[in-house]
Amino acid sequence: MSKKLSIQQFVPKIWIVIFGLMMIIQVGSYANYIFIYAMPLLFGFDFFKDKKFLIITFFIQSVAAFQPSLWFRTGKPFLQFKDFAEIRFSLEYAFEIIIFVGVLYWLNLVIRKEGSLDSFK
Repeated sequence: MSKKLSIQQFVPKIWIVIFGLMMIIQVGSYANYIFIYAMPLLFGFDFFKDKKFLIITFFIQSVAAFQPSLWFRTGKPFLQFKDFAEIRFSLEYAFEIIIFVGVLYWLNLVIRKEGSLDSFK
C-alpha cells in the first residue's frame, strides 16, 4: 500500500536511514555520533509508547556515553586477538558491538515503521 509522507515524517526518516548507513560503513567512533543520530529518532517518531524501545535505547545511549572514554583510557588500541585476555579491552570491544547492533536495531525500526521508504515508489 503506497502512502505519501509529510515533510515532518520524511526528513527524520531519511536522516536516520542515511546516517545509519554512514555509521555502518564508515570507520570511526560510533559513540561520538550516536547522540546526533538518535535525536530525530527520539523526537521524529512515535516510539515513546513502546517500553521495550525505551529500555533498549537507554541502554544503547548509556553504553555510548562510556565507550569513548574507555577507548581513550586503554590507549586507543588497534586490538589483536591476544588483547582480549584483558577485561578492559574485551569490555571496550563489547561496548562497540552493542553500539553497532543498536544502530542496526534503530535502522530496522525506522525502515519498518508505517509509511516506510518503499512508499516513495
